[in-house]
Amino acid sequence: MDKFVQEKKTDHITAFVNAGFSVKLDRTEDVEKISRKKRIKVASSFAVYNSCNVSFKDGKYFGSYAIESKKSDESKRYCQVIDSNGGINITNKNANSIGFCPIVSLNIPTEKELKNLPNNFSRFKGFSGLFKRSNPTMLLGSYPQKSVSSDISDVLEGLYNNGNLKDGIEATGKVYSLNAKNLNVNSLTKLCPEFEYNGVKYVRFKSNAVTTIDASTLVSTKPNWFVVSPVYFHVKNWNEMPKYINPRGNGNAKKMELQTKDILIAGFPFESYGTTKAGSTEVNVNAHLDNFVKDIFGINKKRVRYVIPAEQNAIADFAFEGCTTLNEVVIHSNVRIGNNAFEGCGFKYAYFDNEFKNIILSKTMPTKEINYSKFADFNKIFKHIKGISLDDVLNMYVIKDKLKYSSKFFKFVDKLKSADISIPNQFLTSINISQSQENFYNSDFRFIKNEFPNLNKMLEKYAVYEQVAFWKFAYAFGCLSHDEFLGNNGESTGIYVAQKASSALAKFFKKDALNVKKISELIGSGKELLPYNKMRSQDLIKFMSTQGENGEFENLKLLVDLEQKQKGSFCIIANCFEKAKRMRIHKDLDGKLRNLPWQDVFFKILADKKYDNVTDENFEIAKVFFENGVSQKDFDKAIRLFRTAKSEKIRSHILKKHLNEVELIRDIENIQKETKQIIQQSAQKMQKSFKKAFTYEFLDKHDPKNAIIGLYCDCCAIVGGESYGSGIAKHSIISDDVQNLVVKDHNNEIVAKAAMYVNEHYGYAVLNEFEIAKKYKKNEGANGIYRNDRGQLGAIRKSIYDAFVRGVKKFVEEYDLEHPNNPIKQVTVGMNHNRLKRQCNKLKIAEKKLIVPIDYNFLDAREEQRVLYENSEALYEFNK
Repeated sequence: MDKFVQEKKTDHITAFVNAGFSVKLDRTEDVEKISRKKRIKVASSFAVYNSCNVSFKDGKYFGSYAIESKKSDESKRYCQVIDSNGGINITNKNANSIGFCPIVSLNIPTEKELKNLPNNFSRFKGFSGLFKRSNPTMLLGSYPQKSVSSDISDVLEGLYNNGNLKDGIEATGKVYSLNAKNLNVNSLTKLCPEFEYNGVKYVRFKSNAVTTIDASTLVSTKPNWFVVSPVYFHVKNWNEMPKYINPRGNGNAKKMELQTKDILIAGFPFESYGTTKAGSTEVNVNAHLDNFVKDIFGINKKRVRYVIPAEQNAIADFAFEGCTTLNEVVIHSNVRIGNNAFEGCGFKYAYFDNEFKNIILSKTMPTKEINYSKFADFNKIFKHIKGISLDDVLNMYVIKDKLKYSSKFFKFVDKLKSADISIPNQFLTSINISQSQENFYNSDFRFIKNEFPNLNKMLEKYAVYEQVAFWKFAYAFGCLSHDEFLGNNGESTGIYVAQKASSALAKFFKKDALNVKKISELIGSGKELLPYNKMRSQDLIKFMSTQGENGEFENLKLLVDLEQKQKGSFCIIANCFEKAKRMRIHKDLDGKLRNLPWQDVFFKILADKKYDNVTDENFEIAKVFFENGVSQKDFDKAIRLFRTAKSEKIRSHILKKHLNEVELIRDIENIQKETKQIIQQSAQKMQKSFKKAFTYEFLDKHDPKNAIIGLYCDCCAIVGGESYGSGIAKHSIISDDVQNLVVKDHNNEIVAKAAMYVNEHYGYAVLNEFEIAKKYKKNEGANGIYRNDRGQLGAIRKSIYDAFVRGVKKFVEEYDLEHPNNPIKQVTVGMNHNRLKRQCNKLKIAEKKLIVPIDYNFLDAREEQRVLYENSEALYEFNK
């Protein structure tokens, strides 16, 4: 049996129901006659889902339901509730949110009508036990009650397909009315449409404010489905029924009083006046009870037209969602429309009725006789503005401050249709529909369409955010502008900006200098690319489309490469391009005007955006710091240190010359030119070897990298840090006898360092320790000891160590030449946090620790030192 067929399809609409009914609530004095246990009502899962006041007890949900309080003043109604323990003196000031079990007064069926009822009590004569019950149960009408399992819900939702009904599921046209108090919109009605599948009826309900009762079947973030089931009623006045219904009845009843067995709904539509009297909230009890009972008995007619009442100032979220049988809704212009209020209804058009000043949503075109304006064809809009919602379009009509833009918007859609172009709605919302975007909305898209004839198809394969990035770039670049492109001297060219920009963009794509993904990366860093600007954008077009001798777009490549190094830089530079042009004209020390390299100009702009007080004097510091993401605080501290070093005339190097192993390669190149072939071949081999390996350099003490050397080598040697390394970084700038020995890779990037102190009086040097970049520390256990130091990384670490040794050896050679009377006697390295311990452990332990001034913070060399170099001849004097 199909798992969806849970009960035989039955329709309990009967003649005696149609003959007339009235609805009321229990009165206090009636309920007081009932025992507490019998007062308790079980809440249906549909009621719980709609946030009925319920409590969980013994595996079930028990809920409050409304009763009328007995008052002498019958012109007013009052409400009390019964709690899950049967108490009736409960004050409830939030009467809109309580569940209820109304009493339906129906005409007593005739004997003939009784025979047609499924609950024909005359059939029960053989079961005498039934007649002993004072309140037998009767099945009549239907209502959504029980939630379906998650797998069935998934199937139904798939068939529903977000409002686009597919074969197998059908809208019956019946709706169930809910008060929308719990949907965060006061006193509004939400209609839950009914659908039929495999002979069973279901209701789909979606809300932003729900109570989840079963994590396996009900999830508040998605729609849930409920089975429409027969409603069970208690016959309250059973003893007063005629004898053909109850053989023991006295026949005094004038109506059949039926009360629902369970609490069926929450959000009971009381209209609260907000005043409290005698411990209860004053309400109009009978305001909307009729609608509820009409829903149960199916008396409400199929709704094809709905008029929002004039007094209603808002429409609830999801209010009409899925009501596919609605052909037309009339909305007055002062109403606020909730989210997704009309999703899935299938409306095709919207227009403004000038005569009655209403907005009409319709499935059919308006007749020619109707005086309408602001006509909107949803199919056309949805096709050419991807991702736009019905809510977005309706807001063009009903939000007053946007009314003046709506006509412009629909003219714009017509242009998109003419050009056969689709644009993501996220792009439109990002640039705002306002007067400042006049240039954009006047675009006819012809030039970009000419250059990219298959534009829609080209963009389809990319994610929405990438499509948005493409359109943002095209807009800012000028591809949609109708301005005239100006020459270098501001003269007229007769060419449109859109023509020039679209042509350049197409060339970028053809050479793969740009593509959709690259554009997304360029402007996807969180920085906002400013919209088209007449002067800035034209200058940017000229700059980016300039080609070098090899046909490459060199300036564009410069910007792309810079973005890869510094995320967000492209948008900053593009937005400031007018400023960049002015900055490029630079006055040198001789007072002559010259053009700065574009790369320096861009770095100045980037640094100026990040740091305060960037000047020509400290630009190099700002550039290095910007590349490494250093803070303003550390930038300021570094400036003070370098100023101190300058004022005290701290020399650039401890030696009189700059030691840089890469300089050897240049010497070899000179040798190549002057020697025979064999020497040239040897030089080439050495060059190749150097490019693969590591080289040392004694970093110029005025180099800004000294202030943040720890960022390159994964250590605490940063001037703004709180660890002892900040002192080492500081003294590498302001002290004549401290200098950083660094090791660089084949890309000339620093990957390791050792801070070196030189005692000129006694003739020795101490390296604090060896630090290396994080990427080379893989498999590190205890500091500097690696679990596997024999593989490829081990060989790399050995090469770094060898570069340090070569640097120390070369330093000693040069130092001894400069100080023949007091050469270097010994060089040691500290072991405390040394990251090359395996190599250093092969060195002998220093018998006498060499001393470094305490404020230099060479802590790693205080406990243990290993000897990197010693001059045995001079050592005797040194140790005396």
